[in-house]
Formats: sequence, C-alpha cells, structure tokens
Amino acid sequence: MELNRNGYPKNYFYSQTNYPKIYIETYWGSFDSNSKGINFDRLEPEIIDNRNKFIVEYNIKCILKYSQFSSSIKNCLLNHKKSYYFDHIELYRTNDSKYIMLNSPTFSSDDLLSFLDEYEFVKIYSLYSSGHPSFIRIFNNRKDLSYFAKSLINND
Repeated sequence: MELNRNGYPKNYFYSQTNYPKIYIETYWGSFDSNSKGINFDRLEPEIIDNRNKFIVEYNIKCILKYSQFSSSIKNCLLNHKKSYYFDHIELYRTNDSKYIMLNSPTFSSDDLLSFLDEYEFVKIYSLYSSGHPSFIRIFNNRKDLSYFAKSLINND
C-alpha cells in the first residue's frame, strides 16, 4: 500500500486533505480514489480544496463520530418526516467550543431549500460532491444543538 507524505494510505479521500485525522472519520473520507464508480465516488480536487478551506475558515478542532451524537440528535435525523433532507451529515466542534452541523444533500429542490432556510442552515461551497452545495448551521454550544434536535422532532 502506497502512503502519502503524512503516512496515510494515499488512495483514500481523507488522506488527500491537509487534515486526515479529521476526515478519516467521515463517510466522504472513506472513499477509495482508485475505485471506479459514479461521479461522486471519484476524487475531486475542488472538494479537497474546499475541505481544507472549511477547517481553517470555520476554526474546526475535531469531528464528532456518529456514535458520539446524542440520542436526541440521532432521533431527529432518523425519525424526522423529512429525514432524507439530512444527507451526509457531519458534526464538528470548533476551537471556540461551538458546534457546526454540515449537511451535504446530493439533490436540490425548492422544498429542500425552504426546509434548510427554515432551520437556519446557510449555503456554503461544495464539500461532498461538485455541483451540490453544502449547508451548515452553527450552534453556540451543545445545549443549542440539543434544542435544535428537539425542535425538529416537535415540528415534525
């Protein structure tokens, strides 16, 4: 197995970024750039650049593994009547103890955009697949994040 300059397997998406210790925990990062598949399975330099920019621009400290999401957050993502709007979710903690929920849907519709706007997600550059923008919501603390999850369930 060929390794990159940081000692990570060269062919995985996460290892192409400047932050492999963060992106190794993502679904996106687990893709093998040597595999043949549909467009979003191929390594896209724009996405690598955007992933590096995201870490710096949003002051990211770490990613929370899915197993670290609280049960209320998992419930809101899995049980909301529009759970399909939560696509490729990643949850980050910043160096100033904020939380950022990243949502990278691979489709678009007026209903989706209205939903994301209603729940205060902001459109940013593509972090999952070129041509499909990602959306983030920043929470000041874990309590605000939990409140968000409960509000989703209550508004379902």
